[in-house]
Amino acid sequence: LHLVYKTRPLMDGGATQLDRLMGRLQPRLVIIDTWYAISRQPDRRGDLVASDYQTAAVFTELAQRHSCGVLVIHHTTKHSGNGLDAIQG
Repeated sequence: LHLVYKTRPLMDGGATQLDRLMGRLQPRLVIIDTWYAISRQPDRRGDLVASDYQTAAVFTELAQRHSCGVLVIHHTTKHSGNGLDAIQG
């Protein structure tokens, strides 16, 4: 078991950090808690769905490259009036 508490945002160097760490540790499963913490980007004013899709594609690529599973935990906003806002956290 190896815990990492701080990483850079995925699209700002975090993917490289994870790739190196996964190469060194050769995990069978990587758990990311939470989606928001690692997917945050400097400018999220663009297309949020496209941005989230790009982030998910990076996890897919890392999982395939390192032959392991990647589980990403996401928490919805509990009291949001807008369904899309609740899903995006």
